[in-house]
Amino acid sequence: MNVKKNVNAVESLVQAQVILMENEVISRTRQPQEFRLVNNQYNLLQNWHDQFTGWRIRRSPAVIRLVRTPSAFIPGYIFSTLQQPRDFACFSWILWYFETRLGSGRGNEQQFLMSQLAERLQEHSATGGYLAPHVAPLDFKRQSDRFSFYRALKTLHELGGVQLVDGSSEEWVNQVGQEDALWEFTEAARSLILALDMPEVEAAGKVLDSNPFSLNPASLTGTAKLSPLQRAWRTLLLGPVLLKYDDPAAFDALQAHQETVNFELGSAFGWQLDMRYEYAMVIRASGTSLGPVTLLNLNNSVDQAALLCADRLRQKLGGGEWALKPVEGCYILPESELAEIFRQVREQYGMRWGSTARKTSFVELLRQVYATLRQASLIRGPDRSGNVLILPTVARFAVSYQPEETEAAVSGSVSPAGKGTQLSLLPTAEVEQNGADSEYYTAAQAGQLLGVSDQAVINWIKAGIIQGVRQKRGWQIGAGEVARVRKLRNRD
Repeated sequence: MNVKKNVNAVESLVQAQVILMENEVISRTRQPQEFRLVNNQYNLLQNWHDQFTGWRIRRSPAVIRLVRTPSAFIPGYIFSTLQQPRDFACFSWILWYFETRLGSGRGNEQQFLMSQLAERLQEHSATGGYLAPHVAPLDFKRQSDRFSFYRALKTLHELGGVQLVDGSSEEWVNQVGQEDALWEFTEAARSLILALDMPEVEAAGKVLDSNPFSLNPASLTGTAKLSPLQRAWRTLLLGPVLLKYDDPAAFDALQAHQETVNFELGSAFGWQLDMRYEYAMVIRASGTSLGPVTLLNLNNSVDQAALLCADRLRQKLGGGEWALKPVEGCYILPESELAEIFRQVREQYGMRWGSTARKTSFVELLRQVYATLRQASLIRGPDRSGNVLILPTVARFAVSYQPEETEAAVSGSVSPAGKGTQLSLLPTAEVEQNGADSEYYTAAQAGQLLGVSDQAVINWIKAGIIQGVRQKRGWQIGAGEVARVRKLRNRD
């Protein structure tokens, strides 16, 4: 009975850790079960973060939020709905509006009309030097700005920061029907504002403004006061990758404490550390290593194009085609070379992509491919000098399409261009040589090798004693991990 009770306690704590880590805001009204679970484990969770990350958990009767301060710039988009600079501007200024006008109020004072908020944001953007000199102020007569405003409001709604009281925001955006909507701020909006460290935001903004696609190390100013291992923890948990290029001291600290970090990842989250020569990342229970945000989609044509370009880069760098000298596994390459790779990929595989990608211009599709490669932490740039930084993570995977004759045999006919084609994503030999398991066991198979039941193996995984990856059909445990635990048991 005590064993079962302990296992349940471990499972609850792991579940609470993951919920806290992968939710920006946990609302009592919107997520009652998750809120209750995290609230019950609050002391243990805060103690863990005090020890490893230094992050604080903000808790009120209505909202719980882990304030995850990064130690390095994070590539890509935290929110898929916010991808344009004006989207972010609108999002920030909506919170500013709440703080300056409504933050101290209650009840109906928290409510606002969408048209009134838009008018205030438009006035705000036109004064005070809040935008760069070459950037036009917001003008909601333009549909593109109305959509930026809509996406920002939608993101805040998904976070639980606002709720719709009456009307339709879509009608306001399209300027049809009622053309207005009544919204209301919630306690979650207050939590988002309280966690905002403006000096850090302004310091980061100055760096990005000088060169938004800089190839320099991505460490944030002001993080030197943190211990190297604490910086490593923060970057690993926020993802997608900790590069030795960005923070050599943090990387060295991680190498020195690799076993401890791997154990803590397993016991706290059910995740696993993937350590390479020049980078490290977390393998989550879903089997992904790209962080809490899904960064790549093999069914998306732009993502397919990006991965095919990355595969070509891997082959050329591995074959020594370019006389380039790496810096901590990173290579600086003229952007023209990467554009030429994309041209070749498009020429060879373009007919396999969807109709939208096939109709998109070369320049626009290349821009989207660059954005995808940056988001997945495979490249940085192009910078203002016309160079890109190829990251060591490019060597992580090989990709290929099924031969067309194979597709025809499966479907009985040749698929139309852009449909029915499958892109396979496979570990490369480089990945396997650097320590990843090329052979996996099920929990039952691992149990037979270790002389225990499959349930015991699962319990060990959840307790962090052995590392495993959850798949749709159950757990997978690497052969190397089974050998490690087997050696420990034989020693005992």
